[in-house]
Amino acid sequence: TQPTPEWFKNFEELFDDEDGMPNAALTIVHDDTSKDVVVSVFAEGYIKDKEGGGGDEGEGLTYGYKLDQSTSQESVMSLEALMDGEDSVTLDHCSMFIDATLQWKR
Repeated sequence: TQPTPEWFKNFEELFDDEDGMPNAALTIVHDDTSKDVVVSVFAEGYIKDKEGGGGDEGEGLTYGYKLDQSTSQESVMSLEALMDGEDSVTLDHCSMFIDATLQWKR
């Protein structure tokens, strides 16, 4: 297990061999119920400063993933369908499984 700041700081080094983003699968739990959905995506980690943030390491930062899908991934379960037309959603729990052996070239 790695602390969040360390994980995101090293994400590109761990998974981007300059051939593209790693393939990832998401499993979703919402309202204490597993959605039995696996969403296949290509993930790219990012760290963004919050306005007015600063101080200790990790304080004032937002950690996240930019997610993209290929046409074949969308045909199984699209991010658009998962998001139900919203720009953002709040879920109880989301697990991401990353497979760096299959990558998507931008």
